[in-house]
This record gives sequence, structure tokens and C-alpha cells, in this order.
Amino acid sequence: MSLYSLLLLFAVFSCNKSQNQDITFDVGFNSQPKFTGTFQDSKGTEFVYFAEPVSRKCIKVFSTTGQYLYTIPLKEAIGFLQHIGGIQIVSKDTIVINSEYTNQLCAINSEGTILKKIFLNDIVPDKINQYEFGTSYMNYPVSIQKSLFFAADWSSNLNDEKAGKVPQESDKYHEYRAQQQLYKPYLLRITNILDKPTAEFGADSFYYKINNTDKFTYPELPFFTHANDKLFLITPYDKNIFVVDENTLKIENKIPIHSAHTNIGIKPIPIDSFDILGNEATLNYKFQTIGSNTRVFFNEKQNLYYVIVLHSTNHKMTTRDRTEARGFSIITLDSTFKQIAERNFANTDYFGVYIFPIKNGLLIDKKAKPNEKQITFTLFKYL
Repeated sequence: MSLYSLLLLFAVFSCNKSQNQDITFDVGFNSQPKFTGTFQDSKGTEFVYFAEPVSRKCIKVFSTTGQYLYTIPLKEAIGFLQHIGGIQIVSKDTIVINSEYTNQLCAINSEGTILKKIFLNDIVPDKINQYEFGTSYMNYPVSIQKSLFFAADWSSNLNDEKAGKVPQESDKYHEYRAQQQLYKPYLLRITNILDKPTAEFGADSFYYKINNTDKFTYPELPFFTHANDKLFLITPYDKNIFVVDENTLKIENKIPIHSAHTNIGIKPIPIDSFDILGNEATLNYKFQTIGSNTRVFFNEKQNLYYVIVLHSTNHKMTTRDRTEARGFSIITLDSTFKQIAERNFANTDYFGVYIFPIKNGLLIDKKAKPNEKQITFTLFKYL
């Protein structure tokens, strides 16, 4: 690493422990990454939220200093959606919640009252191809244009079904579906959520463009994030992060990420040998143990991007223990996406999945928690 990069690395994050600050959130329940995040009000005040839509059926909102502020009930939303798949907080009184499997959305206010119900199948521009829509597994701040983004998982074509072209045999069907998915849109954007919502597809042929070949399939959870008016598509199958222009929704660039501490990327599965049941356990193990990019953040103060990279691990433990045992890196990119520094968090007391960007630093989850219902973060401050 160059002297410049070393100096920048130590300038970006305060390494003085007396300047970093531990913050505990008394949440009272465990919350998945896709149900946690940050948002701002109209005055720019920042908040951190944690949701539990199954048993507690609520969202708890905190200040960035850990003070509990209020709870948003999810009873009405669950009554409409049945099963919640994702939560995006646009503002204090506009919380957009999507269902699992049924392509329904609703917007609620901070009291939990439904403001709007939306059936995505009614507003998508393509009525022939069928999709399941979901949020990113790693939550992200909403765009400044108040657009909402969903992953578009292609499932079927109505014309093929009517013509009897859909294979009935399991292996042949999965090969057919994987082949079709290579050339379909990856994203759906929704605008005017509370008025007359409109929808448009984007990031066409994302999976084909990973390797420019139709020989592989890429089963995975959707990972995408928003930073500095750009969308970043992230896949565990590639070391590159793909940049989507927020206006055109086209993939305009890809950024190769290199770590000194781990290899990045899972080898995809050949389409003609893919068996969803036979490969499931192997794929899950790879996702949990092989190095991968997970999130992109933007530091407005210094015009820098940060990429979170989970390190590979050989730990043969339970899924949760294996995930928490993983080291990670924070890789710094300049405004042109040139990689200039890497900070290694291997063998540390921090957890690389729960990381929240706020105005003056990154909140990073500590592994050692007072109890499982409290979450303690360290705020690594920007200088």
C-alpha cells in the first residue's frame, strides 16, 4: 500500500479509541439486516430503526445516539400483506412495506395507518412476463428523488405457458427459468408512491453481463444499495460492483474490488448441471464462507465511497456462528472509483453485516453484546 493510501486510511476513520464511541440500542428483539436501516426527516435529522414483523409486529425508531423515540405498529400492514418481505422508510410518515410472494405494497404513517395500497402487477409495464419483486437483503437509504427500488425475479412467461413451452420436468424447468433470467431486468423502480405510482424496469440482462455468456446460473438473494445518486448491484458471484445510472437505469460501469485479505467471488453453476435441491446446501455453504462484497456507502464530507467486503472463512460452525466469525474489510474508493485504501477488521470484535452510515461516521455492530436484545455499535468517526 502506498504512503498516500496509508495516510488517507488513517485520516478517513478516527483510529483514536477515545474519539470512537460505543452506542447501545435497547431494541428488545433480534432484527434481520433487511429489516434494519437509517433514514432522515425533512430537517436532515438522522434515525436508526429495527423491525420485527413476525412476533413483535413493529418498527422501533431510535436516535443515532441510541435514545428510543417511538414504535410504529405493523398490525394494519400485516393484515393487508400477510407476510412482510421488506421495509423502506422514505420519511417519518411514509413507510413503504412489501409483501413476500404476492407483489403487494402498502405505505403506512408513523401510527401504522395504511395510506396507500398498491398491487405491483397492475402497474408494471410488462404484463406477459411474470416476476416476484423484493427488496435488497441489505437495506439502504432511499434515493433523494423518493424513488423506490425492488429486485425483479423473473418467474414465468404467460405466452410460453399458453403454448405449452414450459418444461414440466423439474431439472428442465429450472434450466428454462435460469436461461430466461439471464436476459431479464434486474430492477423495478416505483415513483409517485402516494399519488399515481408508476413503474419501470432497469438493469436489463444483468446476469448475462456478469460473464457475457449464457452458460451459467446465479441463484442468490438480491443485493443492491444506493449511494450518491447511483445504484450499485452486488453479486457474490463476481468481484465487480455494477453501477446503474439512476436516470436511465442502465448499467454504466463496473468497479473491480480487490482485497489484500480475501479472494472475492463464488464460481457460478453451469445451467445444464443445475439442480436446485442438490445444490442448495452447497450454495448456502459457499455464501456463508467465500469472500464477497456486500454494501456500498458514500461519505459526503470527503467525497469517498466505502465497500464492505466479507472475508472467506473455514469455520465449520452453525450458520449464525460462521457468519459472525467472519472478518471483513472496509475498502475506500475515491470519487472516480479508484481503490485507495483498505482497513482490515479480521479477528476484531466487530460484525461486518450490521453497518450503518450516518453523517459523521459508520456505526459498526460489536459482537460482544450485553444480551441478545440489546445491540451495541461503535461509531467510527470521520475526521
